Amino acid sequence: LTKMAQSNYSQRSLSDVTQEQIKQIAAYLDQMPLCELVDQDGSDSMSDEYWRKLIKRLGKIDRKYINLLDKSYIRSLEKEAWELKSPSLKLLATLQSRGLQLEVFRSCLEHKEVNCVSALDVLTNDMQSPIIVTQPEDCDLDVGSVLKLHCKVQSTQCTSSLQYQWFKGQEPLAKSKDSTYSVQQVELSHAGQYTCRVRNPCIIDPKRAFVFSRTVQVTVRPPPRAPIQETIHPSEASEPPVVEVVITTQPKSVNTQYGSGAIFTCRAEGLPGQAITYEWYKDAKKIPSDTIGDLSLPEVTCDNEGQYHCVVSYGSRNIESDRVKLCVELVWFTVEPQDVDGCVGKPAILYCRASGLPAGKEITYLWLKSSTLGGAPTPLPYSSSDTLIIQNLKDSDCGYYICQASDESQFISSRSVHVTAKIQYDSDEGECLQ
Repeated sequence: LTKMAQSNYSQRSLSDVTQEQIKQIAAYLDQMPLCELVDQDGSDSMSDEYWRKLIKRLGKIDRKYINLLDKSYIRSLEKEAWELKSPSLKLLATLQSRGLQLEVFRSCLEHKEVNCVSALDVLTNDMQSPIIVTQPEDCDLDVGSVLKLHCKVQSTQCTSSLQYQWFKGQEPLAKSKDSTYSVQQVELSHAGQYTCRVRNPCIIDPKRAFVFSRTVQVTVRPPPRAPIQETIHPSEASEPPVVEVVITTQPKSVNTQYGSGAIFTCRAEGLPGQAITYEWYKDAKKIPSDTIGDLSLPEVTCDNEGQYHCVVSYGSRNIESDRVKLCVELVWFTVEPQDVDGCVGKPAILYCRASGLPAGKEITYLWLKSSTLGGAPTPLPYSSSDTLIIQNLKDSDCGYYICQASDESQFISSRSVHVTAKIQYDSDEGECLQ
């Protein structure tokens, strides 16, 4: 509880919880756990109700709650059950009057001796997902320079306990548990795509506990090389004696869905009449490919992920292309959102749907909005469903919306769709006028 006590959440008491939430929590605490226990004599017996377990746990961690274990108090709670009332509701009222800290209550609910997950989820479902207010930026660096990626999060609860994890592609990076990921001297191997994942450990529901930053590209330039030149004796040709071999089309990093195709393209120019050949490498290992400059991967799997580059051969000379990444997406959209031309005062609905591998994996959603096309999108609170419903469309709701779908390791963003609002006619048909 030491870290938790530093957060705003731990300063609240059980009295700060709404009455509706208290009723829902009490309903779960009144129940028996679903599992059966076996006594030492071999007979089956049901375990105690959750409220009994909660009282025992409170008595262990703080002696001022030890009198809750008094038989007369227990009997008064049991009487509530006999009268078809809620013993947990009376218990919670007692705890509220004693100023029980919300953090202590939460820690008891999640402790293995109580483990009432349903009540814990009710307690935390009013917490807002963390919102990324400063996104990391693309970087174009030279070998040996410093790499720094920043991800700033806004959260009103458990701010001191937010958990950061940086990813390169889909691989989690060791020693990357802070809001800033840094490398003091970058190498070519640091080139690739980076994403930051932030988790609020106080939120039980994984749909609201995690948020991903945008994916950024880090490009690392190799040390400068002397120009590759070909010297031709003046008596053998009328062209200038010095010709430089250059790569005119560099390969680009590719993000593609599992099972789809991927193509890398590289083109070079040199002395007319001199043959140019191409060889492709993955993670510094040569791979079979055509010599025309294209590397085609028809059905990619996770084994195809890695860093690729091309080596151009020109006579006895070789020149290397940029190193680029192939990232295989294990989450993809089956339904992308569409533009909405809505009516002022009427509902407007945006819908997206994603799938992932392995089949049946849980996908979480987040909707983002920006006022201008290409502007920085802002996450919308309480938008963790594949369907975003704007109940009463207003001019302020107009803008550009993006659906973000993710599992715990990767996220994807939909295309940006435009929501507009028309003025509604005062007619039974409900026709709209721009």
